[in-house]
Amino acid sequence: MDMMAALMSKELSHSFFYMHSARKHSEHRLHKCESCGKEFVNRSDLLRHMKVHTGERPHKCETCGKCFRNNYDLTRHTRTHTGDCPHKCGICGKGYNNQSDLLKHLKVKGGEERPHKCEICGKGFPNRSSLIRHLKLHTGERTHKCAVCGKGFYNHSDLMRHLKNRTGDRPHKCLVCGKGFTNKSGLIRHLRMHTGDRPHKCDICGKDFGSRSDLTRHTRKHTGERPHKCVVCTKTFMTRSDLIRHLRMHTGERPHKCEACGKDFRNRSDLNRHLKLHTGDRPHKCDLCDKCFINRSDLNRHLRMHVSGHMMHV
Repeated sequence: MDMMAALMSKELSHSFFYMHSARKHSEHRLHKCESCGKEFVNRSDLLRHMKVHTGERPHKCETCGKCFRNNYDLTRHTRTHTGDCPHKCGICGKGYNNQSDLLKHLKVKGGEERPHKCEICGKGFPNRSSLIRHLKLHTGERTHKCAVCGKGFYNHSDLMRHLKNRTGDRPHKCLVCGKGFTNKSGLIRHLRMHTGDRPHKCDICGKDFGSRSDLTRHTRKHTGERPHKCVVCTKTFMTRSDLIRHLRMHTGERPHKCEACGKDFRNRSDLNRHLKLHTGDRPHKCDLCDKCFINRSDLNRHLRMHVSGHMMHV
């Protein structure tokens, strides 16, 4: 824990220095915003602030064309394209593209107190904003709406990913197969399918996985942990996606609609199975008689007929 304290102290020292400087010289804030009255220590801070009112975003990303108010925000954004993560955790070596994300990570690593508790499931969070995001999982509240299709999302980042899917904006391309992705992390996970790289290993059984989220879900099979609780019937689930699908049974929500016939479904997998009725696609083939099926469960039922028929003739 002494090492953790040293790391936290090192990472926070610069932030404390700037906070101290601002407080020390607060009496000399001579530069005042004429729009809102806010005061600043120096003119450059005032000019950066003015862009909030004018909407000016002069710093443009050469990769995707997105614009930013200042060079610092552009630099952080550029790292999402390059994969550069200069802020490294001294304990586990994990890298982050900005210091604030590293500090959040260090708080979790250090076992820092999580004073903001969820009254429904008891889970703790380091700050109130994280707790508010978490509560939406219990209430089903989706405040971030897509202006195109009206679909709601729990947070802004999920909405932005959805919008990229709708617009077809997939700037991150796989050099092996040409498939495009909305963000670099999606591309990295995809590349592991080509390379076979599975860097995340289960400490209990030794099985390895391509992503940390897959490992986390797998580990819960060993521990029995089911952290996602339904507020209606108190049933618990291993993953957030399982909880969301379950909540639709209570709400009646069926967000996945077939464009061919208009029928709607609770989850995408049910829609995909239904679509095969329209396309005639039967990808699951029996190796014994060459009969084909729309989904694997139908194939498994069919295979049991072969097994039972074989047993009758033994």
